[in-house]
Amino acid sequence: MSTKHSILLSSLILFNLASAQESEIREDSLFYNLNEIEVSGENPKSKVPISKNGNIIWSFDEIDKLPQIFGYSDPIKYSQTLPGIQTNNEYDAGIHIYGCDNSHNYVGIENVNLYNANHILGFFSNFNTSHFQDCIITKTATNSSSPNRLGGYISMGIPKEIFDSISGDFSLGLIASQGTINIPISKKSSISISARASYVNLLYKSFLSLDGNELKYSFGDANFSWVYKPDSQNTIYITSYWGQDNANIAESNYLADISLKWDNKMASLNWDRLFNNGCEMKHSIYYTGYNSKFNINQTSLSFKLPSSINDVGYLGHVKVSDFTFGANAICHFISPQNPQIENSYNSTNNSESLSFLTQEYSVFTDWNHYFTSNINWNIGVRGNLYIDNDNNSYISASPSTSLRYTNNKLEISLTSSLNHQYIYQTGVSTIGLPTEFWTTCNDNIKPQSGFNVNSFFQYKIGKGYRISAEAYYKHLTNVTEYIGNLFDFINTDYDLNKHVYQGTGNNYGINFMVQKSSAPVTGWISYNLGRALRKYDTPKLKGTFPANHERIHELNSVISYQINKHWDIGATYVFATGTPYTAPQFLYLYAGKLISKYEEYNSSRLKPYSRLDLSVNYRFKVKFADECGVNLSIYNTLATKNELFCTWGIGKDNTLVYKPVSFFTRILPTLNLYVKI
Repeated sequence: MSTKHSILLSSLILFNLASAQESEIREDSLFYNLNEIEVSGENPKSKVPISKNGNIIWSFDEIDKLPQIFGYSDPIKYSQTLPGIQTNNEYDAGIHIYGCDNSHNYVGIENVNLYNANHILGFFSNFNTSHFQDCIITKTATNSSSPNRLGGYISMGIPKEIFDSISGDFSLGLIASQGTINIPISKKSSISISARASYVNLLYKSFLSLDGNELKYSFGDANFSWVYKPDSQNTIYITSYWGQDNANIAESNYLADISLKWDNKMASLNWDRLFNNGCEMKHSIYYTGYNSKFNINQTSLSFKLPSSINDVGYLGHVKVSDFTFGANAICHFISPQNPQIENSYNSTNNSESLSFLTQEYSVFTDWNHYFTSNINWNIGVRGNLYIDNDNNSYISASPSTSLRYTNNKLEISLTSSLNHQYIYQTGVSTIGLPTEFWTTCNDNIKPQSGFNVNSFFQYKIGKGYRISAEAYYKHLTNVTEYIGNLFDFINTDYDLNKHVYQGTGNNYGINFMVQKSSAPVTGWISYNLGRALRKYDTPKLKGTFPANHERIHELNSVISYQINKHWDIGATYVFATGTPYTAPQFLYLYAGKLISKYEEYNSSRLKPYSRLDLSVNYRFKVKFADECGVNLSIYNTLATKNELFCTWGIGKDNTLVYKPVSFFTRILPTLNLYVKI
């Protein structure tokens, strides 16, 4: 095998992981019935998320009382233990809701999307919880204001009140540290600043390796928010985010340096107004962007895969009585991944930069009516116009409807919607690496659409208990699949359209959850049973097979026990079916060409995934702070060796072998000290 081929194969081993009424009375509420008047007040001590119409409303007042992972309470990690949201493993930070791909979701801050909202390895999301007030997780479109995505919608909300004194939250840990400070500027305005930085290699250097090569990794992010309330009816606020990841692998066997770098950023200016007659109006102008770089450098080879997507947009709506009217306009500046190769044996150099300017316009309206105090019906429609880089126009309508019945103990809802998506993410992996990129629909790759119907049932039992169940079905059209690997960039005249195939998908399943919200024991247990099937009819990809992320069975448990005012302990347990992969029959190099043959696509599965995490908190008070504490968390306490994906490697006898890859360490303890002022 030549050195050049070896470098490429090593890169493949490391990175081609793809082969691998509006008021709700709750048990944690205070409730009074005064003839015809009902007054309800939320108990601020509630730690569990609240389900409403199948969606999740999560206040962060007490989220740090839940079992912590690496000393932090991350709502995105917790959300992956909830019904309808798939369990993920290490190296996969994506969110899969109702069987959809990660790129089918809209995840952001104050309704502004963040592309690739995760840090590497899947341990940390982009969201520093101490900067935010709450999180809303909508698992499927329930009204026409939902953005043009086939999957779910996750939005982090900042506090809108004005802080009257300096306060903050600071944490120092073995893997990362973070801090948030809230500063009053005047009686009508205040700012919040948060920052977070990691130093994984400082103490865990010996654990961070891939295929025997050292992995150097770090990330950092920061948030800024300014809130101004000139009067009781108007709120003006600015919020912004910046984050960056850096990873480097020195491939010692072939003297290659492999680097990965990507960053996210967003900023928005918002104005909310409440009129005397009860009408509401909200406006937002924003920018959001994502850039990634993937480079391989060696004496005889320079290989780069840059990509980016940057949006400038406006979102606004007005609510008048039962009606809501709104509009959304976005300009997408997209540079899809395009290989840049120098000094290789390939005479073709695809160094010409590709860039697209596309436009996305939507108008929407909803009618939300209460027939009685128990029965609510929402019906709406969203009209879309998308203009691609060649001025081709795509027009669609996205209707939605939701019918909901509630009383003090019972909630039943039925939701249906049709959604469209015009941009998509693809690449040689599906786990959030910079080898994935965003691009647009065009003459060859059509817009995606999805029809959804789901039902939700919830019942309260006794004090502090509730059980829930839901069933869902999604039919997807023009879903994409990338067939290829890093060799395609070198050995062929690379053309994205030759490697992306479109077909149909069917996601369906049932989910169950039991919750307990009253102390001292709080938490939930959920079980998901579902399929995510894809069907293609192309020369290279034909038949029906499971999606790369599909887990048929999932069992999740999050339990916290408050021993006393100083001590609490918690545990998170995950058990799930292994994900599919395509097993090879043989692969070898002949006359400088790669010869391979694989079994049927995604016909094999990894072994089941299981993990137990433990967390212990000790809290105490000192004069200069409201609260101090120490957290000890142990990731994968039972040291289970989970298979995360399969890839090619070099065996002991210098032959190619296809083997499962596990996380770099079996067990990972960490210690954090935090202070609240």
